Amino acid sequence: MQHRDQQVLDFAHEHCAHGAWLVTIFAASGSSPRPVGSLLACADDGTRAGSVSGGCVEEDLLERLAGGEFAGRRAAQVEYGVSAEENARLGLPCGGRLTLLLQRLGAADRPWLAA
Repeated sequence: MQHRDQQVLDFAHEHCAHGAWLVTIFAASGSSPRPVGSLLACADDGTRAGSVSGGCVEEDLLERLAGGEFAGRRAAQVEYGVSAEENARLGLPCGGRLTLLLQRLGAADRPWLAA
């Protein structure tokens, strides 16, 4: 595992008891700012570690998480870059497309995050 990935998982381990999301780039096509497997952990208090885009996609996702769009769900799949308009709005390069896996973390996830 890469050092940065371990930092993200450590952050998730620290924050999961109070609620957090672990986001993974599950698939990418075309040009993508980060490779498949890249991680982002977002705590409910707004702090985060890692990156899945470093740009407008990430900011949009963080707004959606903070707004409660995925409340009550243990997991979700989110796609970015499904249209030319969305690519332009979010600044996705060269018609890239990202599929993100969102996993809701809680106290029960501490053991596997510590492994």
